[in-house]
Amino acid sequence: MNRRFLVVALALAPAWAQIRPVASAAPAPAAAPGSLKTLPPGSGLGALEKDFDDNLQATGLPDHVILRGFTRGLRIDDYGAVFTAEVDLVVTPTLNMFQHTISADQAREVHRRKLGNLPELRKTMRNMMTTSASTLTALAPEGHIVVAVRLEYQSWEDRTGLPSQIVMKASRQSALAGDIQTQEE
Repeated sequence: MNRRFLVVALALAPAWAQIRPVASAAPAPAAAPGSLKTLPPGSGLGALEKDFDDNLQATGLPDHVILRGFTRGLRIDDYGAVFTAEVDLVVTPTLNMFQHTISADQAREVHRRKLGNLPELRKTMRNMMTTSASTLTALAPEGHIVVAVRLEYQSWEDRTGLPSQIVMKASRQSALAGDIQTQEE
């Protein structure tokens, strides 16, 4: 009996080791909706990633954007810096064992709320571009900065007027001047 218990316990050990606390979906405290905290010049990519995460989570308060993965930043020699993130524009109901269907009214309300948060997300991304340009002082003025956000949707959602991704790019010098190109797909 003890041997059988030991075999079962060892077989289950890897599953126990993989259990970890789930991150809260609550937004990080922000100074004021729509404002970005500023980082000191020369801060590293890690500081920018954390700053972007905080600001994305504060976007659209009280109906805030949900960060679906931490922001990732890459410094690429002879190019510049690229930052990517994945978000859901609002807390979206999901189909599960307790909710088998999404009503037409719920779907319309989710769509309306997502459309409402889209301009705020664009504003946050523009602020992220200018923050990167002022913080990444080691980057040459002609070096590129790219901020890309991929938007996630449920299969039942109406995606009319909602992009699957937003990409903003500019040279460091152009971003400082506010001249930022935006591409939505």
